[in-house]
Amino acid sequence: MTFKDSPWLMSIVVPRPPHFDGQPEDVFTLWGYGLFIDTPGEHTGKAMAESTGREVLDELLGQLGFDDIADEVRATTTVTTVMMPYITSVPPLAEAEQFRAIEGELLTEALTGWREKFPEVEVVEDSRIGTGSSALVDASTDASVVVVGRRRRPHHVGLRLGPVPHAVLHHAQAPVAVVPHD
Repeated sequence: MTFKDSPWLMSIVVPRPPHFDGQPEDVFTLWGYGLFIDTPGEHTGKAMAESTGREVLDELLGQLGFDDIADEVRATTTVTTVMMPYITSVPPLAEAEQFRAIEGELLTEALTGWREKFPEVEVVEDSRIGTGSSALVDASTDASVVVVGRRRRPHHVGLRLGPVPHAVLHHAQAPVAVVPHD
């Protein structure tokens, strides 16, 4: 839940209990954060970055309008504050090329049995990032034919195609063959 009128743009998340192994049934956890941590709070007058756990709790209670039960909540609540880094402070993935190499090796390994079973069929390995349908539609611009599978359905109600073959049939630049399989 985000408090859009909060000067901190405070948000809270309440995970489904139990959040921790062995968590008692009468103990609940809550995760809160703010986007504007250097702005003074509406109820504490302090920036979130400079506030104690008790002051963060007071700001939350004020945002929730829990003045009538604030003392009880304060008496039964433990607050731990942690300053998390901004997402922009995380360095880019330096090992991306290593992951691509490993991905390529895994693809080659996965196709080995099929190459042995059907040696007359040329297989071009092409690994892409994205959804299956977008990768196949993109690849169809350079293909002679696109072959997609579909599961056999035990019933004859509703669509017989899943989302990937459906999207490929509608958007591919090459002819499409849909092959049913179990």
